[in-house]
Amino acid sequence: MRITFANARIQELGGYSAAEMIGTPVLDYLPREEAARIQLFAEENRTGRSVRFPVNILHRNGQTILVMVSAAPLFTDEGVYDGALVMLMDVTELKQPDTKHG
Repeated sequence: MRITFANARIQELGGYSAAEMIGTPVLDYLPREEAARIQLFAEENRTGRSVRFPVNILHRNGQTILVMVSAAPLFTDEGVYDGALVMLMDVTELKQPDTKHG
């Protein structure tokens, strides 16, 4: 699983430029303990199922950021799995305790 596109938001979330990210393994941006779980979701995606799951990603500064991953499988005209369209949404704030209404 390699990165083929990185929009401005993912560059901001991770602290890396698109040039640094494109062509690199997705696992380079995840804590080691997330790798096996990501592989399971990737296998499910290869079967044609869209997947959605939370995962921590690593910022360049070492901070972890909780994101919700949505991945839709992509297939060639011949029906061969060709990767996934992956979207990430920062959900860190949703996990923080609500201090405004205490």
